[in-house]
Amino acid sequence: MRKLHSFLFDADYPVRRILFNIISSIGLIGGFISLIVSIGAELPVIQDIIVVAALAVLVFSMYLANAKNRLQLSSVIIIVMVTMFLLPAMFFTGGGIYSGMPSWFVIGMVFTFLLINGNLMWILLFLQVIINLSCIAFSYFHPETIQSFPSRSGEFIDVAQCMLVAAFTIGLIIRFLSGTYENALAKIAEQNRQLEEAKDAANTANAAKTQFLSHMSHDIRTPINGIIGMLDIADGNSGDPVRQADCRKKMRIASNHLLSLINDVLDISMLESGRVEFTDEVFDIRLLIEDCAEITRNTAVERGIRILTDTTGIDHPYLFGSPLHMRQIIINIIGNSVKYNKDCGSVFIRLKEKSYHDGDAEMEFRVEDTGIGMSEDFMKRIYEPFTQADCGPRTQYNGTGLGMAITKNLVERMGGKILVESTPGVGSTFTVNVTFRTAEKKDLVRNDSVQSDVSVKGMHILLAEDNEMNREIVQYILETAGASVVNAANGKEALDLFSSSAPGAFDCILMDIMMPVMNGLFATREIRALNKPDAKTIPIIAMTANAYAEDIRKTKEAGMNEHVAKPLDKNLLFRAMNACVKR
Repeated sequence: MRKLHSFLFDADYPVRRILFNIISSIGLIGGFISLIVSIGAELPVIQDIIVVAALAVLVFSMYLANAKNRLQLSSVIIIVMVTMFLLPAMFFTGGGIYSGMPSWFVIGMVFTFLLINGNLMWILLFLQVIINLSCIAFSYFHPETIQSFPSRSGEFIDVAQCMLVAAFTIGLIIRFLSGTYENALAKIAEQNRQLEEAKDAANTANAAKTQFLSHMSHDIRTPINGIIGMLDIADGNSGDPVRQADCRKKMRIASNHLLSLINDVLDISMLESGRVEFTDEVFDIRLLIEDCAEITRNTAVERGIRILTDTTGIDHPYLFGSPLHMRQIIINIIGNSVKYNKDCGSVFIRLKEKSYHDGDAEMEFRVEDTGIGMSEDFMKRIYEPFTQADCGPRTQYNGTGLGMAITKNLVERMGGKILVESTPGVGSTFTVNVTFRTAEKKDLVRNDSVQSDVSVKGMHILLAEDNEMNREIVQYILETAGASVVNAANGKEALDLFSSSAPGAFDCILMDIMMPVMNGLFATREIRALNKPDAKTIPIIAMTANAYAEDIRKTKEAGMNEHVAKPLDKNLLFRAMNACVKR
């Protein structure tokens, strides 16, 4: 019974299909009752045959509508066959106006109103009205054509059952339509509520982004102003090497800060688009923590803030994971603890192996500080993009307000959790839990031998770089270190220079990625495909501003050996060149 109910009245069906099944089902029930009444009242056999034919048409039409999804055709069949032919015939063989047939005429017209669309509805209704009125008028003037019920009781029963069928039909239709209407109103109300919530969220996001742009305008201009100002001071003190050195130091600090601001904005964009790719390489979690602490220690020392670490008691320090992103998480948290700390305060970093099971180790990274703390209200919003605790005058480098949003996103993408506890005026504690697959020490790739000798002296380098200023900078760095450089302004020039050179003429190719005429990826593929002894083996190093994991993957797939991101760190560049040439 449940399967039949689901087949006929499933909530996902269109409204007209359910109405069709309601009226047709009641028609079947009423038809069977009429057949019983006809047999019991000893009406002519022709009446029974007509009722059976009407029931057959209903069953066939219901099959056509539900199994073959031909609702409109099924509805027309019932209207034409039943209401225009069989019901008028039953009118004359089953008691005429003094039977239940007028109620069936009404049901037939209700059926047409509800289930037929457009002009066809009015045509069919017009024909039904004409046929029904014609039957009634003809029976009035020719009463002898009506086959009356043999008994008064049979007539009474037929009228009563047809009235009940009509009442149930119309009542169920009204109940179904009112329920549908109420459900539609409820859905509209829910959609309106969701739209209001989305509108509020959008307004909040827009307000946050407006505030972010205002902050960024200040924060980006501040280091740029510092760089330009220090250049002016350096130009005005060309004969003072001490002042010149001080200006260069401050310009480098401002440049690094400007780069961190830009990196934050790019990182949050990549995370929101879902384009961040995690590597799976072996690293030592203890060394990673110590490196992160050391990176932030220089800033902390200036304000007398102590950074203390505890990485003891780790049974499985070698892990598979993405050290680049783990380092980003940790530096973001330690950086915040330093930034919002009190002068001469402290930051305590503790690494703990919380659990180990079947090759998986859960690491807990905890940072406690003695900083300004956070209010309960702000802690609810700390992971929202563009949110910062201090919205007052921005007299220092306060960042973008994206650090914790990036951190939480990265932690969750690693399958971990991040928690924060804080008391205003006392300090904050951040706890990160991430599970890693453990590795062995022998799996750790070490580059100590490479790092001990990073000389590029005597190397012959082919440099493919379209930006003239960048080309000048790299050429200066390399030639100052004793290398010779041949320049190419795009990938096609680099391809032509290499293909026309003698085997072994170049020790290494430094290849930008985004260049006109031919980009670096295509140029690398073309070089690797050359029929030249050193085409497959010459080291090709990507030297590009495309610095994400997916960018590194693309360079590897194109045939490049290493990837060095801009802005260039000459030590990293030299190490990459040295490692490739030695291999």
